[in-house]
Amino acid sequence: MQSEQNIISRIIDLDSRAESIRASAREEAARMLSEAVREAEEKKRLLELQTAEKVKIIAADSAQERAREITKVKNEFEQQAKEIGSVSSDKKDRAVTMILSGMRGRFE
Repeated sequence: MQSEQNIISRIIDLDSRAESIRASAREEAARMLSEAVREAEEKKRLLELQTAEKVKIIAADSAQERAREITKVKNEFEQQAKEIGSVSSDKKDRAVTMILSGMRGRFE
């Protein structure tokens, strides 16, 4: 009888230790999951900051490029205006007459 009681006692003890190990494993898994979530959130926050910074840089570069293009177009327009201004009135009159003649031909 003593031997049966010993066996039962050892089985209960082993079961208790197994439950303790399982509880410990669950706690460790929960801790690891919590840590992984925290790390993922931190990485996400850093990526969002990096993305926002890149967007700022791209927007600034875009604005500078736009300003350069506007200046370039203005300069080209001013140059063309100067060139047109230096053309004699007679040549301008002939050019206008040619354009109007061509337009009349299209609409008749």
